[in-house]
Amino acid sequence: MVWARVAAALGAGAASGSIELRVNSAWPRG
Repeated sequence: MVWARVAAALGAGAASGSIELRVNSAWPRG
């Protein structure tokens, strides 16, 4: 499911930061 990827991206993004940028681009929260 997509949510599974989002959850993994959030966890990895917090440590890496690169994935977080990708998530922001795909799903801008503000």
